[in-house]
Amino acid sequence: MIGPRNAPENNGQQVDTYSRDLSRPDVPDNPVLEAVQKWILHHSLRLVHGPGEVPYGMDEVIVLSVLRDGRAYVKSFVEHYRSLGAKHLVFLDNGSTDGTVEALSEYQDVTVFYTTLPFKRYGLSMRKYLAERFGRGRWTLNVDVDELFVYPYSDVVGIGALLGYLNDNSTTPWSPACLTCSCRSPSPTSWATGTSC
Repeated sequence: MIGPRNAPENNGQQVDTYSRDLSRPDVPDNPVLEAVQKWILHHSLRLVHGPGEVPYGMDEVIVLSVLRDGRAYVKSFVEHYRSLGAKHLVFLDNGSTDGTVEALSEYQDVTVFYTTLPFKRYGLSMRKYLAERFGRGRWTLNVDVDELFVYPYSDVVGIGALLGYLNDNSTTPWSPACLTCSCRSPSPTSWATGTSC
């Protein structure tokens, strides 16, 4: 049986899993630090494109993504989630220098926030911020820019129908599978077609 002190990820070491995981500097070790990180993040964000609020219904989804230097993926990413029927895409850019923000700003159904806070320290806070701001009581997909959400029959069943099914069956949030491409040097064409990187 796996318990707090013998979880396999601790390599047999006795670790109290109810306290902060020291290998994750983005996870605050107490509620005060969490509140401070949230405040710092909120005051460091700049809305650079799109609406700051997006109304949407229970059968609609908003895609949330924290990214940095993801320009090579932008077009395929946006087109994929549009084709699924996503209502809006919200990005929190973490200091891109490759033109990611400019590429995202070409789309009307996209919101882009920008910060230069270090992801290593604020990564979890960044994801939580987007989820709390845009996902309260609604469906969101929180994905990396190199991830494509897929589900059975997604080529013929839109995301609205999937969410309708989940809502009708009182499904709570869940963690779906995503296809991730981990390339040293991303190729948008191979990524979009699913071929080897």
